[in-house]
Order: sequence, then C-alpha cells, then structure tokens
Amino acid sequence: MESPIPLPPICEECEYYIVKSKTISKAGIELTAELRTKNVSTGFVNQISGIAGVENATLVSYNGEYMS
Repeated sequence: MESPIPLPPICEECEYYIVKSKTISKAGIELTAELRTKNVSTGFVNQISGIAGVENATLVSYNGEYMS
C-alpha cells in the first residue's frame, strides 16, 4: 500500500495525494494524482494551473462507484 507523501504548499486544501501515473515525453510531462481534499473547495486547481510550465489542470470528481 502506498503511503501519503508530504504536500507542496500549493495544495494546502488537500489532506494528501498519491501519484497514479507519470508519463515523460519530448513534448513534456503528464502527471495523474489522486487528491483527498479537506473540504469541497476547488480553488487549488486554479493555483496549480498558475504554476509556470503547467499548460492544463483538470479536476475529476470520483465518488467510489464505477458504472459497468
């Protein structure tokens, strides 16, 4: 089981995160992470998109259920 890692200051609204995937290519780096937030605020997505070099930031909500 993966243990939570310390968060950078940019995500003070998050309890922890786990990196799910990371892809590196000549075009850049794509990172997918699962974040657990302390509240329902989504303002951290705007902070992440404001980081130099970040081209896109997407928030996907997951409630624990998959459709089949």
